[in-house]
Amino acid sequence: IGFQPIIGANFKFGKLNIGAKYEFRAKIELENESKNTDNVNQAFEQYADGNKVRSDIPALFTIGGQYEITDNVRAMAGFNYYFDKDAKGSATAVSDDTYEITLGAEWDINDKLLVSFGVLRTQYGFGDEDMSDMNFNIRNTSLGFGGAYQINDMLKVNVGYYHTFYEDHEVATDLGNGMSAIDL
Repeated sequence: IGFQPIIGANFKFGKLNIGAKYEFRAKIELENESKNTDNVNQAFEQYADGNKVRSDIPALFTIGGQYEITDNVRAMAGFNYYFDKDAKGSATAVSDDTYEITLGAEWDINDKLLVSFGVLRTQYGFGDEDMSDMNFNIRNTSLGFGGAYQINDMLKVNVGYYHTFYEDHEVATDLGNGMSAIDL
């Protein structure tokens, strides 16, 4: 159980709409219930039966905006900043915070049909020293597109497709078995 206050605001200036929020860090403590504890205790002490570990949800600041270019075309942009370094409980140290940049557009083709497109760039704050078999987050770019069809006043059908492109990342490490790199 965690407690995470959220503060937000929204402002509309004609055709421009801007919203922002801040989610405070939530302190989370987990207690493990592990079976076959002899193997677990030797290899992964943090997962031993009865062990309590922190697994905080990091604070998050987001801001986004939408502008009505015309009555039927809208453009959006957003920014998300995760305060990863302040959250306790990561499997490894965190070198830097994570941020995301988003861009999107919607077009109402007519009263019944809408199409949309968006892109999301995620820049994780993990360095090579933070990567392992237990913790790997790779920078990526996601593209999405979709549409909506208004069947009647009470029913709308939404469809979409989203694909993420991960960057190749190789980390040099000593695994103790002759291997010298992890391909992520």
